[in-house]
Amino acid sequence: MVPGEGSCSGSSCTPTLAGSRSISASFGSARDQVPVNVVPGSLASITAEGPGQVIADEPIEVTVTGADQFGNPLGEVGAGQVTLSVSPAGACSASSCTAQASGPHTVTAGVQTASDTIDVSVLPGPPQSIQVQLPEGSTAGVPFPVSAVVRDEFSNVIPDPAPAVTFSIEPDGTCGATTCQSTVAGKKTVTATSGDLSAFEKVGNVPGPLTTIQV
Repeated sequence: MVPGEGSCSGSSCTPTLAGSRSISASFGSARDQVPVNVVPGSLASITAEGPGQVIADEPIEVTVTGADQFGNPLGEVGAGQVTLSVSPAGACSASSCTAQASGPHTVTAGVQTASDTIDVSVLPGPPQSIQVQLPEGSTAGVPFPVSAVVRDEFSNVIPDPAPAVTFSIEPDGTCGATTCQSTVAGKKTVTATSGDLSAFEKVGNVPGPLTTIQV
């Protein structure tokens, strides 16, 4: 046999590469060849393929192909023969999995004693809610930090929501990208807005240090 296609010893040969092969025999100056059709052996390994990233709760479609111990392909493995699981959390059917929590996930495919894994990044879905975060109190004329958390329907945090979050303060005051302030003491309402989403929280604005007196 051709090197790399198998090996021979004595009166027998062992092919390892599937396909049309030939076995040569020689005795002195006489030579002859025997054609042999080599078919793949039983399944020994699998390769799982799927998307590198999906949106939360979007199906992770998995395709599994098999090979024998020598790497000869056996083609796609039927969904009924494949067992799928996803971690750290999610659910699987015969040919796909879903995960609602954002972050890195691993899908494991198993067929008989063979297995393979796919790394999938689950991204947050569309924005569904917004929450304002304020300090417990503020001082008149002193900027105080403001922030907002935007989440999808599964409570996954969206790190860079679009459109970006903007802030406003009432009554009296101004806001920038990360702070608000008001020179007038009293209860203030800070509103965060991103697209069609908005939410508000209240903060008490106390007077600043004494600077003037009136007799």
